[in-house]
Amino acid sequence: YSMFKNRYIPKLVICELSSGFDLLYETDNRKYINYLRPNYSRGDVASIVQKIDTTERWKMWSQAYRFNTHFVKVILGVKMSTFSTIKGYLPIDRVMNYEPQHAQEVPNSVFVYDSLKLFYWHQLIADCRERGTKLVFAISPKYRGGKADEAVFKPLLDLAEANDIPVINHYSDTVFSTKKEYFYDSTHMNIVGATAYTRQLASELRPLLVDIL
Repeated sequence: YSMFKNRYIPKLVICELSSGFDLLYETDNRKYINYLRPNYSRGDVASIVQKIDTTERWKMWSQAYRFNTHFVKVILGVKMSTFSTIKGYLPIDRVMNYEPQHAQEVPNSVFVYDSLKLFYWHQLIADCRERGTKLVFAISPKYRGGKADEAVFKPLLDLAEANDIPVINHYSDTVFSTKKEYFYDSTHMNIVGATAYTRQLASELRPLLVDIL
């Protein structure tokens, strides 16, 4: 959002919530800098990177450093056509043929949250409110997802309630979560599941668009 908010203001932002990526504490957040380095000079990206690792400020003087891990992709993009007729996300046409060990519900789980991640959720909410962007949270189905492990999202669900942010939550919805034929692993839906869930998601998003279209 920070990269394009100075050029144009979207009317709607839908955030797909992922507990590991968006909330839980990790010993080293520097792995996420890899996604931000090429855009270091855009928007507020520099300040985000420096909050994760202050030493990046000096490394970013090198333009080559910003693209270190993207070098092969850049070269292939120059040498080969990247044109594709596929528009958007392409779900995998495969069915999970095993029972995930971690699919069982774990009661009374204790979650350790990352204060930096929560800081930027507050920042995103404030930015969207200031610029009139409608923010929506969505939580996709998880195979055998239960209410106990769904509790990991509580900080963001509390933020949503406090800021009148709509939440479309199907994490433990048995219409999806009990059907192995909808998944190719415990957290990713295959083409059959993605199609069914997309229809449901679209039907719930439609009423939310009335006041912004």
